[in-house]
Amino acid sequence: SSQIELIGREPFGPALNVFIQGEYAYLCAGGTLVILNISDPENPIEIGRLNTSGVIREVYVLGNCVYVANMSGGLRIVDVSDPFVPIEIGYSDVVGMAYGVKVSGNYAYVVDFYGRLHIVDITEPTKPIRIGFLELNHEAYGIYISDDYVYIANGRSGLWIVDVSNPMAPYK
Repeated sequence: SSQIELIGREPFGPALNVFIQGEYAYLCAGGTLVILNISDPENPIEIGRLNTSGVIREVYVLGNCVYVANMSGGLRIVDVSDPFVPIEIGYSDVVGMAYGVKVSGNYAYVVDFYGRLHIVDITEPTKPIRIGFLELNHEAYGIYISDDYVYIANGRSGLWIVDVSNPMAPYK
């Protein structure tokens, strides 16, 4: 029989999602993005935090930017080039109640509570622009990207597969 042992813990909550990059964990802790140094897993250390306007459902880290799916604040973009001092540098409030976010190339793919897919051009992170949109219906909870397809966990509607080969005109 195998045993599982808890070796480290940070007392934040509600913790809804986490993204690991190198020695850092980016934790969605209620309305706060918490950055932890996890180089010693038995003793994670908080090194930075940024309060937001709503509950953070998911984060995705690419380079020095954290893309935040914020329920009442849409898509938030945070510069973490200095993880001790995270700074919000851009946002897109057209996204609505953002539940999930993934990034591929120059695009952030965001799903919201209302079952919509938003494709946001993040070429210039300080000025994100929504360039594509698709109404799916029902809630959209999770998202995954592979090649030219976005896979969306769409609540009662199950799995939606969306072709995003043309980000300005996604279709299912």
